[in-house]
This record gives sequence, structure tokens and C-alpha cells, in this order.
Amino acid sequence: MPGLPSLRKIISRKILTQYKAEYNFETEITITAGATQALYTAISTIIHSGDEVIIIEPAYDSYVPAVIANGGVPIYSQLTAGERIQFRLEVIKKKISRKTKAIIINSPHNPKGSVS
Repeated sequence: MPGLPSLRKIISRKILTQYKAEYNFETEITITAGATQALYTAISTIIHSGDEVIIIEPAYDSYVPAVIANGGVPIYSQLTAGERIQFRLEVIKKKISRKTKAIIINSPHNPKGSVS
């Protein structure tokens, strides 16, 4: 249920006018009731039974329930704490398997986050 077509069309025009980016309101714009619904919808389109999703923690509390509700398996990766809070690609790479379908990155892990 992507939302009211007239609203999606108005949003498409606004994006074109303001950002010079063109999106098809019929296929590329969806109206949601907020971030939690938007995240659930995005996760439910790609995650199915047995799919693994790497989630970098700490993370927004809606990620894990959305993954589990769609039959996915959350795989946790902790941030590295130090002078800067960051995740390390070499740690994440070790968690990737043939079942991995997504990596959810809560970036930049406000307020001291970084990517290395």
C-alpha cells in the first residue's frame, strides 16, 4: 500500500523542483506513517526465512523485530569504542555468509561515530 497517488505525485514534483531528481510516483515513492513503518517495509521486501542480516549495535530498536518478523536471523556486530566510536570492516566481513542478505548500518552512530 504505497499511499495516496495524488500525494505521491505532489512529492515527486517537489523532489524534481527542489533537487532536480526525478522519481516515478507510481513505482518509486511510498508514503508511510513514520520511520518504524518505513524500516519494516524496506526490510520485509528483501528478508525471507533463514536470511541473515548483520546489525551493528547499538542499533535502533526496530531493526531486530522487523528482521525476526520476516523470518530473518539477526547477526550482531558491536561497535568498537575508543576515542571514536566506529565499526571495522574486517570484523563485519568475517560475519558475512552465503545467507547474508543485508547489513544495517546506523550511521554515523551519533554523536561520535565514524566509518574506518
